[in-house]
Amino acid sequence: MMKAAFEWRSVLLLWCSMVFAVAREAHASETHTHERHYYCVNACMANTNENNCGDDDGLTSTCTSYADAGISNTANVATEYPASVPAGFLGCSAHDCDTLCSSSGVTDADPIKYMSASKTWCIEKDKTMFSHEDKARMSALARGCTGSHAHGSMHMHGDTHEECESDDDHSDHSSSSSSGTTFLFGLLSASAVAFALM
Repeated sequence: MMKAAFEWRSVLLLWCSMVFAVAREAHASETHTHERHYYCVNACMANTNENNCGDDDGLTSTCTSYADAGISNTANVATEYPASVPAGFLGCSAHDCDTLCSSSGVTDADPIKYMSASKTWCIEKDKTMFSHEDKARMSALARGCTGSHAHGSMHMHGDTHEECESDDDHSDHSSSSSSGTTFLFGLLSASAVAFALM
């Protein structure tokens, strides 16, 4: 009888360990974020409620209007640009920027390119200094903020140096829902109680 109880406890302990490992893996996958390779901004052509970024939400709840973006002329941003003035601009998530900009060919020497098929400006991810304030303002929009400020003869994104510092890309496939993890931890707790009662 003692041997049978020991075997059941061993099986139950092994089962609890497996449930815990699965729960830990599920929690880790829920909090994974996508590594950023590009920044990008999608043109909102019809109105400021558009979201043509792709699978994820934009970095802001609506497009920043053309007037609020402060861009004097999109021709100052990249060689190519939309034929008509957009209603606004929407910064996109890292995941969507990877999809939209994978063939853009942006480099440090040529850091912003307009992709006409998707109506997206792709921006080299490490570029922070720009020759024109409109380029810096587009970079700010790609980071979910606005404006630009001078830095010597160059321009940087954001009205202040600190404004665009945080790269909280909260739309990137991170899940705040943890129902699966909660269920597995509940199952693990119930198993531990059952084990203690044996």
